[in-house]
Amino acid sequence: MDRPELPNGRIQGFHFFWAFYVNGFRQTRHCQPCFRGSLSGQLNSVTAESGRLYVMDELTAFRYVYLCGVGVGPRNLLYGEELSPGAQPLCQSPGNQGKI
Repeated sequence: MDRPELPNGRIQGFHFFWAFYVNGFRQTRHCQPCFRGSLSGQLNSVTAESGRLYVMDELTAFRYVYLCGVGVGPRNLLYGEELSPGAQPLCQSPGNQGKI
């Protein structure tokens, strides 16, 4: 993750920040409880740092990775990526631009 205008270190601007390995979905639930799968131990509110490369390989079998940042103020970061070998994703959302 990279925000060139800020120094590297603990991410800023989010109340909560997490990644989830998704294998399914529950339509009767909202937010994190709707996902079937596992929460990432390496990318969450406590561990996430800017200027660091994260390789999402904690699990060997998953279909998607979902990234959620509940922002301080009106901006949130919601990003889903389907598993695709060799993919180079780039996320740009209003107020939260950078490489993910």
